[in-house]
Amino acid sequence: MDDNGSECVICMCESRDTLILPCRHLCLCNGCADNLRYQANNCPICRAKFYALLQVRAMRRKVTNGASGQAVVTTRPAVRLLLVI
Repeated sequence: MDDNGSECVICMCESRDTLILPCRHLCLCNGCADNLRYQANNCPICRAKFYALLQVRAMRRKVTNGASGQAVVTTRPAVRLLLVI
């Protein structure tokens, strides 16, 4: 468990990576968000009805050697939007 309060409010062991919309609470890990969207439609923080879950992960970094022998770093965010209908 993280000491800085960044763990999921449901399982309390995985890192938070899923944002609830429209209330914008970043309080769930991906696994708990997947379970929550089939079991309930309320935010566990404010109890407002949610319409979508937005999974946001840290930037992925890939370091490769370029043609000149220098390191080339490419980054891209990993984002997944889950709509609750």
